Amino acid sequence: MSRQILFNNATAVPAGGGANSVALEDIAEARVYGFDADNFGDESLNLDAAAPAGVKRVVFAQGAKAGESTIFTSQINIEDVEDVTRTNYVAPVPQVTTVTAEAEEGFATVKVIEASAGFKPHRRVTATIKATGLTAAQIATALAEQLNAQSPRFFTATTSTADLIITGDAGVSFETALDDEAQDWAVVATTTPNFGTGTYDHVKILEETAWGQQGNFLNRTYLPVSPPSYAVPGETYDLITVRVRTNTTPNISIGNRFQEITFAVEATGTGIDLATFFGV
Repeated sequence: MSRQILFNNATAVPAGGGANSVALEDIAEARVYGFDADNFGDESLNLDAAAPAGVKRVVFAQGAKAGESTIFTSQINIEDVEDVTRTNYVAPVPQVTTVTAEAEEGFATVKVIEASAGFKPHRRVTATIKATGLTAAQIATALAEQLNAQSPRFFTATTSTADLIITGDAGVSFETALDDEAQDWAVVATTTPNFGTGTYDHVKILEETAWGQQGNFLNRTYLPVSPPSYAVPGETYDLITVRVRTNTTPNISIGNRFQEITFAVEATGTGIDLATFFGV
């Protein structure tokens, strides 16, 4: 499936139509507009209302960085729009796991293994302490100190009396394993991780995916230099995705039956209601 992403690096998509219309050559960097594909000289379209009567095909445009060309979508037949989905920004929630230490004679071992990378070898950190003569709270503290002193670091260990609390970094999930005298300690998944939606990391992946599908063909004269990036570090985005039927037949490529165009608008995004615009 062909995918493309356009960025509106402001919380409001610029208004179009009438006095708010903007000429194609005046589009500012990382701002999104829509135009009648059959009359580019006409006014830009209001993306927060139904498409004007008589407009059958539209093209969306995003302003580019200085020295770069304006970014365009393909020409979209309004009747070919299958659906529009909007996903508002969701903040990531880090994973939290609590291990309750107990007073033991001998050694206690805690292992933290990253699970979110999806491939081996998984990053891991192991802490082993001699528990003999220590209280449960002292054992938890010693384990936390040893875990925090090691590398790689994809979590932070803290304590609350006898509880060893392991908090993952954003975008990381992990497993916790116990060994030696710690084998029977209680392990509780206190908070389930949520990687979030519309984060910079998420949107950057969407942008790089689009590069792979478009840059290798449409922009191959620029490779191996990466295309300009419009995802802003630290920013959060609402995502609006339009799925459009193509004229590619199954005997040619069933995977290209649709194209997807995603609009990344800084949260909380206003001035864009493409479900109403396309009437779906």
